[in-house]
Amino acid sequence: MEHPRNSRGLEFVRSILLNAAPDQVWRALTDERELCRWFCDSANVDLREGGRFALLGPGVLDGGAQIITSLAIGRRMSFSWPLRDASTEVTWELESQLDGTRLTVKHRALHNDRLRFTASAAVISEQNTRRLYVNDLWTYYLLALRLHLSGNAPALKLNLDWSPRDVVELSFETGADSDRAFAALSQAEHLNKWIATDARIDPRTGGELSYGWSNDGPTKISAFEEGKCIAYDWHYADEAGTHVEWRVESVGARARITLRHSGFAPMPADYADYVIGWAGFCARLALYLQDDLAYEALSIEDHIEWLYAQTERIKTTPL
Repeated sequence: MEHPRNSRGLEFVRSILLNAAPDQVWRALTDERELCRWFCDSANVDLREGGRFALLGPGVLDGGAQIITSLAIGRRMSFSWPLRDASTEVTWELESQLDGTRLTVKHRALHNDRLRFTASAAVISEQNTRRLYVNDLWTYYLLALRLHLSGNAPALKLNLDWSPRDVVELSFETGADSDRAFAALSQAEHLNKWIATDARIDPRTGGELSYGWSNDGPTKISAFEEGKCIAYDWHYADEAGTHVEWRVESVGARARITLRHSGFAPMPADYADYVIGWAGFCARLALYLQDDLAYEALSIEDHIEWLYAQTERIKTTPL
């Protein structure tokens, strides 16, 4: 099924190396039960050109209307994905490599002004009041897929409802114990591996906390309970101050980590991007805690380089 192209069409490309054979990756991308473990809550897949590829759940924006537009079993699949009334198409391409499978994702806008792809992100805008960064969305999906293929996917459920709400809340289990999980949230050497660029922390209530970001982020610790809770004030760019809290609890030999980001009043225009952005950081944390061999030794800058560049590229090119 061909779609018309014009000068306004743009393409967003990203790829990632997965430690799994191509047939295993293909099943994760197309099998209904596999999809429900990392991508959606329910799936209806008719694996043929023109068949349904209906994905539904809180992690799938505007799901249910996807249709397969081209198919090469085991190697390549494209499907339409209407987003906020904008016409888009996603392509998954698999390439066998000695150390696994390279998955390349191409997401392109089709003759519609409501989807803009910029140098760093794909932005869906609606009268400048609602934004969704497609780069953050695919960061989360690809990391969630990597976790799924490792056998230790976090139970992250994205809520992409545009209606105003005061809190972002995400919770997942990790194979690490609660002591190691809390250390990853409260010690600079660990923070620098999954979220910070130059972490500085005084681990006590009232202590200072910085991730070393140029646009701020955390500032002062408002609550600290060793092994259980760390909470802090959050100031980012010119937004009103909000509040972030991480809690760790033991579930047998595993740890459950819960993030709450609250105080969105009035709501920022990019609230949905907070949901997706935090989900991506939670996935990075889960990868770090499970000793992912391609991740353990990387700083956050290196990890971003690995995800955004070394594993292939992000590009925005006219079609």
